[in-house]
Amino acid sequence: MTSTYLSFRVYTQDLPRSLSVTASRPDVARDTKYYQDNIGKITSVDQFLKDRRLFSIAMKAHGLDDMTFATAFMRKVLESDLSDTKSLQ
Repeated sequence: MTSTYLSFRVYTQDLPRSLSVTASRPDVARDTKYYQDNIGKITSVDQFLKDRRLFSIAMKAHGLDDMTFATAFMRKVLESDLSDTKSLQ
């Protein structure tokens, strides 16, 4: 069993190689293709949240895959106004 630190060192020691290996995994390649093929068709927050697969891929890419159930919260985040200090940021 390897420690978290050792795993971190292995991945970051040759980051380009680690990213290439991850990108070549069949599930990652499928998700990447689906995302690239469909993200350009999204024109609203509603469309984005309704496409469960696209939404899940985006959440996973940002390390938020355990929050895919929180669509109401993500709607608030996506619709927030960054220039308003009282807006959800």
